[in-house]
Amino acid sequence: MTEKVALRLAETVAWCNHRARADDADTSTRSPALCPQVMALPQRQRLSWLLDHPGEPQAAVEFVCQARRRELARLGIPVPPVGPDLAGGRVLFTTIDTDSCEAATGPSNGYYDLDDLPGWDTWFWHRPTDRPWGAIYCWVPAQFVELAQRGMDVIPVQSVEWAESLG
Repeated sequence: MTEKVALRLAETVAWCNHRARADDADTSTRSPALCPQVMALPQRQRLSWLLDHPGEPQAAVEFVCQARRRELARLGIPVPPVGPDLAGGRVLFTTIDTDSCEAATGPSNGYYDLDDLPGWDTWFWHRPTDRPWGAIYCWVPAQFVELAQRGMDVIPVQSVEWAESLG
């Protein structure tokens, strides 16, 4: 894992430990201050925008990471390094190419939105893949792991997976 990715992961852990709540996985992982412009589009437009504009997923992740860094500094939230235990959480990635069936929203208590995308507060890295839009990597806090898995279990396409490593 590069230093940049390690720092972004640590910032994500610090932010989510400060804010994310399993009983409100929807809004507690979607801070307005971190919302990338594409995610402010109406729900039926944002997925097609992400898929039709190959640079947009990376730009969205960059926006989230920069906004989170500013908010952490503004709020004085410390950012300790994250060890190999990933602060008790796990990392998943989404390839974005979902069927938008909305099946995962309920079982994940809103961690996945209606397009099966995890809350943007958890996004920390974009990696190019064989798809033009790549993959978005997310840190899943320990209290969300079961919710994330429940959502994964009902998504009929393989658009979200647990990451075995970060490179």
